[in-house]
Amino acid sequence: MKHSPPDKTEILLIGCIGLLVCFLIVSAAALTRLIRAKEEPAPTPSPEGWEESLLTPEDLLPDNLSLGKMPAAVSFAEADGSVRSLSSLLKSTASPHGICLLFWASWCPDCERQMQSIREMEALSSQYGFELILIDRLEKGRESVEKAQKALFDAGASAKCFYDTDRTCFDAWGLHEIPGTVLLNKEGTVLDYASGELTVGEWEGILRRAGAGRASATMAFLQSSFTGESGQIYTSILGQEKRPSPSGRDVLSESEGLMLRYALQCNDRALFDRTLLCVQDLLVSGTLPAWYVSEQGEPASASALIDDLRIWSALQDAAKRWGEAYTEQADQMLQNIRSLEMDSRGRFVDFAEIPSGKKSETIALHYLDLAAMQEMAALDPSFAPALQSAEEILQGGLISKQFPLYYSSYNYRTGRYSDADLHTAEALYAFWNLSRVGSLPEECIQWLRQAVQSGNLAARYSVSGEPVPGYSYHSTAVYALSALIAKEIGDDALFELSVRRMERLFIPDAGNILYGAYAQPGAEVYAFDQLMPLLVNSVI
Repeated sequence: MKHSPPDKTEILLIGCIGLLVCFLIVSAAALTRLIRAKEEPAPTPSPEGWEESLLTPEDLLPDNLSLGKMPAAVSFAEADGSVRSLSSLLKSTASPHGICLLFWASWCPDCERQMQSIREMEALSSQYGFELILIDRLEKGRESVEKAQKALFDAGASAKCFYDTDRTCFDAWGLHEIPGTVLLNKEGTVLDYASGELTVGEWEGILRRAGAGRASATMAFLQSSFTGESGQIYTSILGQEKRPSPSGRDVLSESEGLMLRYALQCNDRALFDRTLLCVQDLLVSGTLPAWYVSEQGEPASASALIDDLRIWSALQDAAKRWGEAYTEQADQMLQNIRSLEMDSRGRFVDFAEIPSGKKSETIALHYLDLAAMQEMAALDPSFAPALQSAEEILQGGLISKQFPLYYSSYNYRTGRYSDADLHTAEALYAFWNLSRVGSLPEECIQWLRQAVQSGNLAARYSVSGEPVPGYSYHSTAVYALSALIAKEIGDDALFELSVRRMERLFIPDAGNILYGAYAQPGAEVYAFDQLMPLLVNSVI
């Protein structure tokens, strides 16, 4: 049977009913939000000028705390109203490593969940040499001593509790949310901090790391998961498929050279000697280290200037620090670099093929370790022309004032710079090399500051300055390099923020097989992404 189409009156009536239903739904939702707003405390406001959608986990970390530095002096109230300074808490603790401050409030749902693990947290704090101290955020109309004491009793907490009256410490240290955690050593230096609720595993991880040193967790992970029987460092682990070499259990001279540098920073001669022995046993092929050795023990047929300069420089520093036992090796390597990695006009080249001796016609700009080259020229003036050539190539390789990165390489035969896409880690390696000799241009520094502050430092760029599609992701090693550059130029703010960005991919859960690693869970994990943060954390 056919139905007659509705007339205009019916259509109007249906439309009115629909509007009324929508109005009632919206009104109910608004009323619900209003009721909840009255029942629950208002959230802590975001930092002024920040868009909520743009906040990342590290942006919620304390604004005014810096790793390895003293925080602002503050005081807390006791339950009876008497005042207790932070310095007196530090002096009175019997714990060997220092204190762990946990900021909380009884009205905070996340704090309530955190308090369900308080007994385990107290035990772990003691186990790792810290005294757990609770800091209740005491605010008129939101929190009282009585409410806090009841919540502590209900949770079975035995840790001391002090009160941050009117958010004095919270605001002075630039905290953004509770629960929040700050670890201080006995001298009052900031060892670590965290924002938000932590699992028991994460709590244990942050304590273990703070007590043993910031580099300790990553070094332990490298030794347990990345290191072979002879001390060699594998290139990557946990890959889902076999990738072309070098990957997997192949060994890079880059990795061994970075470990030599870490050993020097830690003044660990035993680690240095073990690593150097690995270089000699596994990587030396002919007269210079092969740039990698395959899983089957087969050396690559070429060297790499950047790795050889790094190893030579490490030998030089070791000789200065621990005696002349390393001088002979350094001298021999210097002569091999001269004969194999310099062209007929006395200019450094990327690599030499071994054993044929055939040399590259190009030089990668991030290979130009000016600090090592300056030391070479100081030891032997015949290296001065090569140093001058390297400096001129770098100076001429700045892409533009608007996009102040350096081209990836220079071709001696054509006299042209490459227009290939830029790997950001390599681009920042060039920055680092320049910063180490005090020659990094101000426009490069400003570009880096802006990129790190935006949190959008891509992993690869075109020479026109645009992120390459598919590479707008965060790289641990890139932010580690930014931190190392900041350390060289004395920019504390850039250093702190770079470390926070670097820590984004740190695995803090002590119960996780990847604890101490910098990785995306389930993805391939690379040695380079562990070694660069290792260098950063060893100088905090």
